[in-house]
Amino acid sequence: MSDRDWSLTSRRTVLQTAAAVLGGSIALSPSAAAAAAPPSERFSERWWAVVQNSEEETTVPTLFVLDDESETTALEEMGVKNLRTTTATESPAAYGEVPVNSQVLYSLARGDVARTVLYAPGANPFWKLEHYPNRVFPEPSAATGYVDYAEFEQGIDRLVDEHGDMLRYRSVGESPGWLDREARSTAPKDVWVVELTNDVRDRESFAEKQKLVVTLGIHGDERSGAEAGMRLVEDVVSGDAESVASALDDVALVFLFPNPDGWAAKSPLLVDGRFRDANTFKRSTATGNDPNRQYPTAGWIDPAHHPAEPRGRNLRDDGAGVDEDVPEEPVDYTEQVPDSLAVVEHLRSYENVTWAADLHGMFASETMMELLSANHAYDFADAHAIFEYADRLRGRLDEELAPLLSERESVLTEEVKAMQEAYGMDERPPVPTEPFAAGTIFDAVGYSTTGGLVSWLALSEEEGGVGARSVAFEMALDNRLRGSIEYRPDLLDLQMVGHRTAIETLVEAATAEADAAVETPDGETTAFVAADALRASSADLPFVTDDGETTDEGDDERTSTAESVTVAPDDTATRTVTVAEETHSVSGRVRAASGAVDVDLLDPSGSLVRTYEGETLATSAKRTISFVVSDPTPGEWTLRLTNGVGGEATVDVRTTAATGDGSPNPLTTLGYEQRQYEVTPLDVVGPYRSFLDRSDAVTTVTTDDVSNGALDGVDNLVVPHGVGTDRDAYVSAIDDFVAGGGNLVLTDAGVELLGDLSADPAGSVDADAVSRATTTTAAVTERVDDSTLLSGTTPIQRELAKAGALGYVVDAAAAETPMYLVDPAPFESDGGDVAGWRVVRRQSDGGESDSGESEGDANASESTAKKVALGTLSGDAGTVHVVGSLLPAPSQSNLHPFGLQGHAPSHCGYTVLANALGHATPPSE
Repeated sequence: MSDRDWSLTSRRTVLQTAAAVLGGSIALSPSAAAAAAPPSERFSERWWAVVQNSEEETTVPTLFVLDDESETTALEEMGVKNLRTTTATESPAAYGEVPVNSQVLYSLARGDVARTVLYAPGANPFWKLEHYPNRVFPEPSAATGYVDYAEFEQGIDRLVDEHGDMLRYRSVGESPGWLDREARSTAPKDVWVVELTNDVRDRESFAEKQKLVVTLGIHGDERSGAEAGMRLVEDVVSGDAESVASALDDVALVFLFPNPDGWAAKSPLLVDGRFRDANTFKRSTATGNDPNRQYPTAGWIDPAHHPAEPRGRNLRDDGAGVDEDVPEEPVDYTEQVPDSLAVVEHLRSYENVTWAADLHGMFASETMMELLSANHAYDFADAHAIFEYADRLRGRLDEELAPLLSERESVLTEEVKAMQEAYGMDERPPVPTEPFAAGTIFDAVGYSTTGGLVSWLALSEEEGGVGARSVAFEMALDNRLRGSIEYRPDLLDLQMVGHRTAIETLVEAATAEADAAVETPDGETTAFVAADALRASSADLPFVTDDGETTDEGDDERTSTAESVTVAPDDTATRTVTVAEETHSVSGRVRAASGAVDVDLLDPSGSLVRTYEGETLATSAKRTISFVVSDPTPGEWTLRLTNGVGGEATVDVRTTAATGDGSPNPLTTLGYEQRQYEVTPLDVVGPYRSFLDRSDAVTTVTTDDVSNGALDGVDNLVVPHGVGTDRDAYVSAIDDFVAGGGNLVLTDAGVELLGDLSADPAGSVDADAVSRATTTTAAVTERVDDSTLLSGTTPIQRELAKAGALGYVVDAAAAETPMYLVDPAPFESDGGDVAGWRVVRRQSDGGESDSGESEGDANASESTAKKVALGTLSGDAGTVHVVGSLLPAPSQSNLHPFGLQGHAPSHCGYTVLANALGHATPPSE
């Protein structure tokens, strides 16, 4: 058969003919699962299986073991691309990319070139021969691609062999595992932990050291963090990272690789049984779960998640390993999230975990790298320490990353152009020009989460965590476009500089002296007004007995559905969800494998409740949309999936309904008992006081104390609630306090006191000027950056308190968190200074809620109003500050099996409070 005949013949016919000519059998398509033997004994079975299961015209990374180096000429003539050679091995070898092309495959099979042909994915072209010409994990410019999962295992094993006094690694568990086409069974992968410190095998010394946990690649399609972490480990043990190595007598770094499924999914031999995009890095694990939503965090837990608590049903540790009473009903956690169970169990075994960082990737952004503080109730000292670290990191990145952004502007612009084309955007996404920004998760990415790894790591040991100062990082342009990620060494190198600098600076922060304190004016006293009505206790829940046990009585339950839906071009598919009476919430997720669809959610009356246009899926920045509807109307709800992009779209649709009269019972809904708690927003006083230079500068008083003259000698008063406003003596006492020159901070429901006070400057605001809105989280929509109240905060900081930790649903389109706002006209008429605005939507019932700026809100076009959420009224004598939401009372209305936190101010919220009280926060580095 001539070469021309081969090029004109279909792949199926070609392979059939090749099999006949070569006397072997060839599987005809990827679905044949590579059962056929290789047509040449020179081909390894794995290489041939990969060829059979790769798309036509893609390339297979291949290692050729040669008899003579001159054979590379023949390989080039056959069509092998990007050849590299070495003679430093026992036999000469060449690496190249073999096109899955009939002519090339036939030439290789019938020729006599190369002694052995091996599948060799990864960064080092010769790792299969254990040949490392320069380093185990080559620099991006020298690499042939991203480090392969198996390459990492072999490479880290070699580093441990050579540097066993500094490195120790171990498997702490397994992933769920994709279907392996060769083995015809699932193939779980090891969850690896790498420990780096001096004298690492001296476990007594190791236990005493500070631990810095760095998690890499929890989303498998966000590669730069893992790439940076591996190479930093090698640099440290090789003597090329002195800033880290010099701290290893006192500090141990723990590098965790929590999502091997997402990493290994790039292999054509591993199959996602639901979708056709198996040959790419993936965000999820093999059970379709986002691994960064499955951890047992305090506060609201989405019933659709699978929170991994290895202590079992009763949340009590029964010994080493994952407890036998980890629930199997209504969710089999050991099947769904074995990886997360193993991670929690292992990280709890460490003592002295002081810091943790989770390295992520994002899409386009004006900022190359962003720090995200965990959704946790940090005290003021820890919140300040995190942002002091952020300031230190900002300085380092200005020196090291900023010049690279300018130098590689063309590379960044090219990547953004590709994104614009892939997403079909009318406007080009932003090109990163600023090195760094710091805020909360909501500040950085515009939404909040539940079940995140960094938020679990931040919990105290008593709450089930490890007590770390915990942050996540987002790296721009580190996520996949369409079906796969193109390896861009010049971009990866830039991203690695950012991640490496973050880790090195974290080591510096861990070893720095911690002597900062908030300065308070001499002699001044601040009082917080407490109220028993703000207290929330697990004992108040109807399913908790007097002795704290959780009963399984009642009809509360969780029901889930999952299916794959194919939508033809210019067509619409619908799926219905039956919502029963007393359904507490419905959670949904739509994730794409191919194509793109718009998603609409309609209630039983046909009204549009959520809409996501152009947000899903395979071609969008998220590829997944999720939603939560609280207190849904009973009846048939409809998900409408519209494919207006062209090309067939395949999506995975999952819904979960939780029923319950009031807060759902976690035992019947998730299989876990309720963790006991008793909290109040006034719990913030102790941690705030402990960060002051004078411990006697802050106290608490009751509403009765205020009525009875307790404000004599008090300079600052914080009122975070509306309790007592119906008592004339209480209101009169606060009026007198302001008239006498006192400094009053009204936050949360306390803002309603404005309508009751007559003393200047509060007298200009009537009761009808104050309104209660419900919002996605406690945040301002718009900052006034030169305001005194916002002094010491960063430009992206808008969130004042982290609502999810307090029990509120933080779905992007939900509106549950209370926020108290003031009409601008009366506030500004008497010289009020606005520091932050909140845009809200007016409702027909007289209430207000989020404006619809959050994606997914179907009512964004309704009438909106811009109101004061943060500001100061100054009079001739006293001052009144308004903080619309800072210490909201915890909500017990939603599922919260792992307890609640009583307060959760962000660093921005703490700083606003300190500014309002005239307290000086420590200067940054």
